[in-house]
Amino acid sequence: MKTKLYEFVNLNSNRTGIKKIMIHVYCQGDKELPHGPRIKVSNVYEKFRNDDCFVINILTLQVEEGAVKIKLYELELVKKWILLNKKILLKFWKSGEENSIDVFLDNVKKIDTK
Repeated sequence: MKTKLYEFVNLNSNRTGIKKIMIHVYCQGDKELPHGPRIKVSNVYEKFRNDDCFVINILTLQVEEGAVKIKLYELELVKKWILLNKKILLKFWKSGEENSIDVFLDNVKKIDTK
């Protein structure tokens, strides 16, 4: 039995432009998942905590799981970042193992928070 590895990346403000917020991006790959494309956002500043995060659907920008504990303006910045990077997020979601993390990181854009 062959074990398949799935790629994911945790992005901090250096990659997103959103101070203190950590975003977890991962790919579906060939897994059968009961949900659509999404990312996880940590409620803990400066690090990703899988046990304290919430999930946002990339297509609808709706929170699908978890409680949002970050500030409302930070949530709006996350949504703005998703919209800016929607194409690359969806591409990584669909075929992350074919498109390496390096390719993803080369193409992801930061938002201007000013």
